[in-house]
Formats: sequence, C-alpha cells, structure tokens
Amino acid sequence: MSSATTVVMHTGDALSFAVADWNFSINAADLGLPLNPTHIGFTLVTTPLDPAARFSAVLESSDGSVSLSFGGPLAAAAGQFQGAYYHGAISAIEADMPLSGELSQQLFAGRGALLTLRNTGPDVLLGLAPYTLQQDLNVSLFGGGLNLGAPQGPVTFSESPAAQVPEPLPGALLGGGAAVLAALSLALRRISHLRIR
Repeated sequence: MSSATTVVMHTGDALSFAVADWNFSINAADLGLPLNPTHIGFTLVTTPLDPAARFSAVLESSDGSVSLSFGGPLAAAAGQFQGAYYHGAISAIEADMPLSGELSQQLFAGRGALLTLRNTGPDVLLGLAPYTLQQDLNVSLFGGGLNLGAPQGPVTFSESPAAQVPEPLPGALLGGGAAVLAALSLALRRISHLRIR
C-alpha cells in the first residue's frame, strides 16, 4: 500500500505505518541527549472527509508486546494544503502523546514501531492523490529539546475481521453439491416411476 494514493476504508479497516526512530537516536547521540523520544505526534492529510468520520490510533512495538492508544475517537479537522502537486481543501487527522523513557525503549527497541489508524466511523476514501499514502503521514519525535520527523516506512492495509467472511471449503462444497444431486436424481426417478404407472 505504500505507493497507493488512496484507499477505501470500511468500518473496522486499518492502515498501519512503520515508524522508525533511528534518525532520532543518531542525532540525539551526536548532541549527547537521551536516545529515545519522550513524545510522539502524527498528522495524516487526506481529501476532505465527512464530519462523521472517526478513527482510533494505536502505537505498538514491532513484536506486539507493547501497545499504547492515542485516545479518541479521533475526528478529522478541516484545513488547507499547498504543496507541489496539490492545492486545496483537506482533512487532517492528528494526535500526540508523551512517552516515558522505559516505554519508548520498549516500543522502538531498535526495530521501530507500528502506528495503526483504524476507521471507527462510516466508510471513507482516504488519501491525497497524487501523493502516496506513505507521503500523507508525518510523524514527529520529540525528546531533550530535539524535534525530528521520523523516516517514512512501509504502509499496510488490513480489512475489518467482520468483513472477512470465510469461504466454504472445496470438499464441503463438493460434498454438499453431491448430496443435492443425489436427492434430485432420486426425486426424478420417483417422478418418472409415477408417470410410467
């Protein structure tokens, strides 16, 4: 999904963005500051959304052992955007939260974290074409007076579990079809037998 420009998000669908902190750690080390950020904030820009649009946002470690919510539900704020390829009205979804040193270390642990934005409202079309979904998100890391943007990482999309209806197994489908055919054949034989009499 990293190179996609838009995505239709049904209720319960989620977009996940990889968030790396190596850039922050390198610069913090050069300045003699703590290596882990103590505050994180994000802004995602998209074409204007319905005022009823709502989202939840969660930051979790790459192994899923630590997870923190940005609170919510998050609403989209109306705004204006002027860039190289888009000028006009937008909606912005944004949130921030503090991180303790220990939590920050557990969340990033040298492998980066995952920021997941889930649609908790009505269906929406998310994205600001021609920018990619990867470019639509800006993540800022703060700590010790240092404020840096996190490098853009891969984007993945997942459907709501409720939308993932399991398909019948081929064997079960064939077995059921065979049973129906057998019953139909028997019924036809009986009808034919009755007609002969």
